[in-house]
Amino acid sequence: MGGNHIMSKYNHIKSIPIESIPREELSQAIKEWAEGYDFLERLLWSLYNNNLKTDGCHAGTKTYVGLVYEKEKPDELSVVLNASLAQKDSQVLMSPDGGNPLSGPDWYKPNIAVGAETPYEEDGKKFCDNVSEAIDNKKAESDLDLSSVITLLDFLIGKITCLDIRINHKNDDMYTFCIEGSFEENERFEEFNQLFTNAGLNYNKHPEFDRRYWTISSNNPKELSEKLKDIVSYIVDNYNIKTPDSLDEVSGLNSSAHVIRNQCLEDGNMAKFETWLMTEEEIINKRIEEIKKRRV
Repeated sequence: MGGNHIMSKYNHIKSIPIESIPREELSQAIKEWAEGYDFLERLLWSLYNNNLKTDGCHAGTKTYVGLVYEKEKPDELSVVLNASLAQKDSQVLMSPDGGNPLSGPDWYKPNIAVGAETPYEEDGKKFCDNVSEAIDNKKAESDLDLSSVITLLDFLIGKITCLDIRINHKNDDMYTFCIEGSFEENERFEEFNQLFTNAGLNYNKHPEFDRRYWTISSNNPKELSEKLKDIVSYIVDNYNIKTPDSLDEVSGLNSSAHVIRNQCLEDGNMAKFETWLMTEEEIINKRIEEIKKRRV
């Protein structure tokens, strides 16, 4: 796990698995990750004490905490999700494919980020305090049933879809469910678009980038819960999209890394994957340096 600003022993750009940190240094690590925000530090301790692994965090504007998705802890996860979305201007983001392959050794593990979507620190504090209290009390109720969304997350794991699942609770009390991903207008995009629109989601495209969104919104969380059950059921029952197994079928570092990693796992040669990843990191760093030089 890593924070975003202070470079120190544990607060790095790359995530550090919390279980790899010696117990006697855990207090130092959590304090560094919290970056001086007591409310974030309390939340990190609540998560740790309840055996929920974190993989990233930020406090201040748009406070968030990232969790490693652990299927075997549905009750604990439900408390976190319910408490998170109870607050207006909150968000849950689920990533079946994991994160940036350069972010650390657990990059490929599915993750869930929860947070406050406002620029105000006091909202971040309220968010962290509420989630901490819910975790410690092991209870958080919600009219929005996310069990079907978790079913969808489980279903998409391992399929290298390049998709994220996002749930927002807006300030006007509107809830929005969204499946999103970056695609060119190719056959793979058409397959996803047909599947998701037939399931009952509305399609939109970012005006400038190849970011695609399939959404449904409601200010009635119970009604949205029922619709999501039907939508997820349709997607699971009708999904026949091929899982990529070659670099020709994917774009982006995450999907490419998954393909190469799967090939190396099958061959029993993970050293080859590490070499590939190091080469990719060198290429990216070189591009960054070239951009910096052009800006001088």
